[in-house]
Amino acid sequence: MKGFTLIELLVVIAIFSIAIGAISGIFISGLSSQRKVLAEQEILNQISYVIEYMGKAIRMAKKDDVSFAGETKNCLSRNNVNYETPTEREIKFRNHLNQCQRFYLSSNQIWEDKEGTVLALTSPTIKVNALRFRVSGESQDDTNQPRVTIFMEIESGEKKLQFQTTISQRDLDVQH
Repeated sequence: MKGFTLIELLVVIAIFSIAIGAISGIFISGLSSQRKVLAEQEILNQISYVIEYMGKAIRMAKKDDVSFAGETKNCLSRNNVNYETPTEREIKFRNHLNQCQRFYLSSNQIWEDKEGTVLALTSPTIKVNALRFRVSGESQDDTNQPRVTIFMEIESGEKKLQFQTTISQRDLDVQH
């Protein structure tokens, strides 16, 4: 009868332990990477939605005019403008349904205010550190087509991402 010596048995156990340890480390590293990728994907999904939603509304904005559709209410403080940015972190305009609409940053979330109905566009799981709107060509005093540049800085966990896009108004900006 032939058997194994104690040294052979210890060598086999040591090699087996090293192999199992390495495989376990790779598995745990893979799970950690997957969690990070899923968290980043969640940020991208939310921000993609927010940019598309805000972009559509801003693109379809109408010139604010005292006599717009026979109404006397104004959304903006000046007449015959397309957009107004009371602060760098918010934008106001008259939307395609003739409603006053505003997007703004508050408590690290992006919000929409549509004639008094306020709705959060981002979830509390992500932190919006910065939201800036830069408007050009919004008045009748120039010959530029109105456009809005949106900049966002988003944080989730230790991941920080920055997004920027520029949207031009769909309707031609003609003199009234």
